[in-house]
Amino acid sequence: MISDETLENVGKKRTRRFEYTAKYKTLEQKISYDTQIPLTDENPIDEIISHIYVTNKVLPLFYKDIADAFHRFVDEETWKYETEIGDAIINAFLCGADSTDDPPYVREFPELTNTKPSEALQFADQFQFIMRNSSPERLKIIIAWERKMEDEMLSLIRARDFELDRMYRKCEQAVNASITKDDRVIPESGQHLSCLNEQIREISNNYAQQIHILTSRQRKFYRNMIKSLYEHDEFPAEAEITLSDDTTPVKRSLSTVSSFDTTKTQSNLSLDESFTIYLGAQLKTMHNARLLTSPSLTDLCRPPVFFEDDVCATRRLQMNLTLYSRSLISLIPKAKEDIHRETNDNGDDNDESLLPVGSLYVTRHSNLSSVQVIYHLVVDKSLEDDEISSRHPCINGLRNAIRLSAKCGVTTFTIPLLLVGKAKEHMTPNWCMKRAELIFKCVKGFMMEACSGSSTAGGGPPTATTHFNVNFVLPEDLQKIIYAEILELFPTIFHMVPSVVM
Repeated sequence: MISDETLENVGKKRTRRFEYTAKYKTLEQKISYDTQIPLTDENPIDEIISHIYVTNKVLPLFYKDIADAFHRFVDEETWKYETEIGDAIINAFLCGADSTDDPPYVREFPELTNTKPSEALQFADQFQFIMRNSSPERLKIIIAWERKMEDEMLSLIRARDFELDRMYRKCEQAVNASITKDDRVIPESGQHLSCLNEQIREISNNYAQQIHILTSRQRKFYRNMIKSLYEHDEFPAEAEITLSDDTTPVKRSLSTVSSFDTTKTQSNLSLDESFTIYLGAQLKTMHNARLLTSPSLTDLCRPPVFFEDDVCATRRLQMNLTLYSRSLISLIPKAKEDIHRETNDNGDDNDESLLPVGSLYVTRHSNLSSVQVIYHLVVDKSLEDDEISSRHPCINGLRNAIRLSAKCGVTTFTIPLLLVGKAKEHMTPNWCMKRAELIFKCVKGFMMEACSGSSTAGGGPPTATTHFNVNFVLPEDLQKIIYAEILELFPTIFHMVPSVVM
């Protein structure tokens, strides 16, 4: 019978003291450190060893000896921990213990042994099969449905924004009307403003419910369509009928393209430079880096408006083919960006919650133009005004994003170089250069750290090294001299691959 004390300890970490005496001839040093067993991914063993060096003021002479001893200590304690749990559960089973006394995961195991794979895994396999084996005609229908659902969601979003803007204008007019010329507030205006605020809340809640219902309906329809193609090799009847009745091709006029070319020609501050870089001192790894400007990070998630329908369909097909691959593309915007723009047929819903500065929450997307993963970095207003150091929580958030990218097969990530969306008056060339140098050096170190491990993402065997494509994005309304100085700064931090002269 497994004891209550053991049940409480099953699956929980426990603290163990590491004690060791390092000796060299007549010199010795005693080391002690409390650590939790088992270790977690958030606290790698190399970081703990470095912390031991600092807290115990270890002499460099004993670094290797203490590191080897701590590795052996962790292996031994982890083995004891797992053995104790396994023995306790086996003894309880042999003694005929009541199943109600077992840990939750033990009670759930018999129910899961014969179940089918999860719905998410089934859909991923089905979706990849359809994308790789369907005829061009069927792929066109699938993409047409995606665009139709996108238009439905955007129409609802526009209606919501129109209603809210109208109510905000009413509130502004009511506030102005409630104040007399001598700055006295009219008492009767308070009730009117309360009614307007209540209407705004009702409109917001109403549209939030409509968006949720439309998202659920579109996702269910889309997944059923993929499932029908996979299992029955045909579209559902309602899919073909509805699409043929409602879908009309949307053509872009040539004036749109010409206007874009004019705007692009007028812009003198555009920047798009690519580099090939080496990382590492002995075992070097090669990566691609890119410096570019953009009005907003969200613009990188949407297709350009001047693309023809066939071009958009081609880009969409390419996105679908790489959706479940090991070459995913990510973006690191501020956490306050609006991601509820379209139905996310393959990805996850986002639940907003309060998180401390520097935290990351990750969302997966199937509906964006060129991004599948978004690392939402939680920031505060001080990030845009104050000078920061490498110990700032947001810098640690970047580190976590890069480590997670290496672990999960995300090979391309886009970072706002200055950690701001738009340029402001206080962003002098000196301020921008300090911030850019800090981000360059930190990202370089984080990439070197990430390359020391291997990818554990699905779709193939673990890779020994990771190849990154990193995009550094700058606001396009900065001073022109700042772009030139940042271009000169880049080769001083990163080791460039020599150019081949023909």
